[in-house]
Amino acid sequence: MAPKKKKSKKKRQQEKEQFFGKPYPQILLQGDKAFSRGDYREAVQCYQVAFKQPKPAEENDVIQLKLFNTYLERAGELRRKEMPVEAAAMEQQAVGAIPGITKMDRDSMIRYLKLCTPGDAFDEFMKYCEVHGAQPELERVLADTLVYSKEWKIVGKFDNASPLKMLLRDIPVMKRAVKQMDGGQWEKAMNIMKPLPRSSPFSHFRMFCRAMTALYTGNDAEMEKSLSMIPQYSILWPVGRTMIAGQAEVRKGNAPDAFITRQASPVSVSMAPSAAKNLVESLWDGPFEIKKLISSLINLKKTRNYSAKMANTIKKIAEFISPGDMDKSVIYILEAIISPDIFEKREFLEMIRTLAGAARADIILCKYSVFMMADPLSSAKNLFKFIEKDFESPGEQKIAKAMVIAHLVFHLRRNLHHYSFYREPHKIRDFFGITSIEKTAALLQMIAMGINLDPMNRELYDLADELQPISRNSKNILEKILETMVKTWPGDPEPCLRLASLYHSKNAYRKAEAILEKATEIAPHDSRVMDQHVVSLLIAGDKNAKNRRFHLAWPDMERASRFDAPRCRLLVSAKEIFYKIVESSEVRESDIEQAMEEFTLTERIKILIMVAENLDSRITVKKTALKKGFKKIVQKHLKQRDTLASIDLLGLLSPLPREWRQLFNRLSPIQIDKDIASLLVADMDDAHLFALIHMADYQDGYEIILGELKKRLKGRTGNKGSGHLDPDTTLLKFYQITLHNLLNNSIYNYNDYVDIVEDVDPETEKRLRDAAIKLSKTARGPLKIALERFDFEVLYSPFGSPFGGMPPHLFPGIFDDDFEDDEWDDNSLDRDEWDSDDMDDEMSDIEEEFFNSLFGGDLPSPLDLGKKKGKGAFPPGSLPFPPDMPLDPFSINIVASVIRDMLKSPGAAQIRSMMDNLLKEMENVVIMEGLKGMTDAAIKKERKKILKKKDLKALCDLINKCYKSEASSKLSREAKALFIQ
Repeated sequence: MAPKKKKSKKKRQQEKEQFFGKPYPQILLQGDKAFSRGDYREAVQCYQVAFKQPKPAEENDVIQLKLFNTYLERAGELRRKEMPVEAAAMEQQAVGAIPGITKMDRDSMIRYLKLCTPGDAFDEFMKYCEVHGAQPELERVLADTLVYSKEWKIVGKFDNASPLKMLLRDIPVMKRAVKQMDGGQWEKAMNIMKPLPRSSPFSHFRMFCRAMTALYTGNDAEMEKSLSMIPQYSILWPVGRTMIAGQAEVRKGNAPDAFITRQASPVSVSMAPSAAKNLVESLWDGPFEIKKLISSLINLKKTRNYSAKMANTIKKIAEFISPGDMDKSVIYILEAIISPDIFEKREFLEMIRTLAGAARADIILCKYSVFMMADPLSSAKNLFKFIEKDFESPGEQKIAKAMVIAHLVFHLRRNLHHYSFYREPHKIRDFFGITSIEKTAALLQMIAMGINLDPMNRELYDLADELQPISRNSKNILEKILETMVKTWPGDPEPCLRLASLYHSKNAYRKAEAILEKATEIAPHDSRVMDQHVVSLLIAGDKNAKNRRFHLAWPDMERASRFDAPRCRLLVSAKEIFYKIVESSEVRESDIEQAMEEFTLTERIKILIMVAENLDSRITVKKTALKKGFKKIVQKHLKQRDTLASIDLLGLLSPLPREWRQLFNRLSPIQIDKDIASLLVADMDDAHLFALIHMADYQDGYEIILGELKKRLKGRTGNKGSGHLDPDTTLLKFYQITLHNLLNNSIYNYNDYVDIVEDVDPETEKRLRDAAIKLSKTARGPLKIALERFDFEVLYSPFGSPFGGMPPHLFPGIFDDDFEDDEWDDNSLDRDEWDSDDMDDEMSDIEEEFFNSLFGGDLPSPLDLGKKKGKGAFPPGSLPFPPDMPLDPFSINIVASVIRDMLKSPGAAQIRSMMDNLLKEMENVVIMEGLKGMTDAAIKKERKKILKKKDLKALCDLINKCYKSEASSKLSREAKALFIQ
């Protein structure tokens, strides 16, 4: 048979034009036919085109309702194909297509409520009932929502006179019944629910409990009768259908033994067989025994009891999880309990090899090395070899490798300030496709490699988008990644919107408009598409306003205001005011008030803050005079701020959406005007102030908030009769210390943390731990580790690192002077270049002296330099320095003297290599600060400010005193201008 020829581009275009040219009734009929035969993809396209066609206004609601139901059918189709991300995107489009709550029919409303969050579901139900009256079927859907989510408090705002009176009446009974259902005590739950009438919204749960009781007593007829009384729209219906099918398999002799024997113990529904699947996900918790076994395993781990008892416990848990295939569950449990403190324990390694076998043990250890980011790229390359052996299918191998790359990029991005790709050998960099000297570009190249392996890995695209590249090279790499994303998900508008945003940052406006048109074709009702259209028009308007082409800027503004984009209302008004000020070169209060007359006070202040940012960053003519006149109007509105709630003030200072980054130089309102920010911060309560801290990951914001924290702590003392602070003051103090450390990231207040966290009550400690985890997201180095682990011992050091501390798990062996590696004999995993088995004692002493001198520990006396370890080289107490003391000139001279002597020692080559690593960090500073290509005069002008901001003055002095000639020959011109004196 001859191969089928593809249609030519011209023919496809002709067919497309013919399709779009059909009248509305014909396209609608074509969509209905596609829907009836189950071709939901074609039905969606037909209904989308029909919606744009000329038709009576009342037909819009009909089309939108058809679109809503078709989107959901398509989402269900995608879920059956195991494409959950695409299905979720389709469901989101369905929500955007609803014609209005009151115009939906009952069946569509049932489907809509299942998409809502528990709180929204109840609110939407009340709106629907106001028009259509009581709806028992919808109440049953809400009953499912309550039992499934256990969000009982949601109903507290409704009274017994509302349409929910029957549901409210039966909730106390259901709370008690659900506890029994969670434990698998179906008969007890059924007895508790006996008082419920048949009309109760929860009555179908009683039927389900009756069915489960009949299942365990062997009464199949009663079970099937009870399940048949459950409505098809309930979440219990699929489970009941599976149980009926399972019983049919039992009668044929195809069911697993666990189901046939009808164990008396309270097993979950997940043991029910199915014609489609062997198991079904349980709606409730599993057996009681599993909880006891897990508690036992946790206790054994705490006591470090890696014995036969722990091995047997792991086997029992694995048997509960998957009776037919214990090996995979055993490996999963071993990977779950492994941690740094037991990673090198001989007993634990022996237990792994006993339970999993030698080959699997090597894979587990290699995976853990990648997880802990120990020599990350090399460990990942080794893991790829195991993946190729472990997965038979090449497709599965690629998926697994892409997941590993996503893990690497996620953690490298978090610690990018401390990590240098130059430390990696050329072969490793080539393996991951890294050719760029820029860190962001290198990460994007890794992501591109992962996407080539698995184009369906959505996490990789999200990581690429979060990197926010600045250089032309990195933007070009991201463009190719997003183009692949558009091709991979042709029915999702999100990739198009991301690509449009990138085109705007590259000033490629025509490309941006073209890709936005494509997004509109895909999802014409999606609010994100409308928002991006508004942003695109305003970007063009900004460009024309800057060049004073207002005959072009105002039409763009008018088009933007016509879009139904609620999230952009304030933005459009702010830009309108800004254009009027720029056009007239004066601030007219009447124009401003007229543009804001329909907004609340909170919205007005937010608009004024946005305008203030544009006046500060986007004009040059009469800038001072305009800012001064505009500030008077802002202050006039701020005088009414006492009428605003604290949550409103938080909203005023919260960052603007990332999608607006092409319209504002700064997205954080707190950075625009310190005086305004200070006024608003002063009126916020503590909880909202803490929330603002977690939004304000920038220095200016922290300085303002830190000043406010100091004011609030002034005059607060401990509880009467004790030296301890009350819980609220303790939390304020904790935030104050951490913000101070974030602003001064080279020297940490270790003793202050100890004073706060010791002897606090459990409740206060929990609050501190929660705050520490949130604050760790903006921290780096040792402070990040300390906050994540809530262990501040790692901060104790007489000297901070010149780069603010480097996470030891990123650079194993460099900062670690404990080389007891005798438990490790696996050559494929032991990649430590500083292994004590291969290094002589003298080199070990030199390394320890160097890093103790440079990064912490007691400074040695120059007279003791030549002595060996253990013979008085560093006597305790020699030249002691307090933890908070900076490297003053005297201390730098001592350290420089030590390093100069080391460079003359037998191990000089290794010391020189360490110093060269510091030079590479200097080159990274040059790249990160955007100094490449700048003149020496311009760099020297910024030198003092950069060294102070990066806290590099001490390191700069040190290099100039002991490594100046080598640094001058190895550093780039820009780095020499910045660091060499």
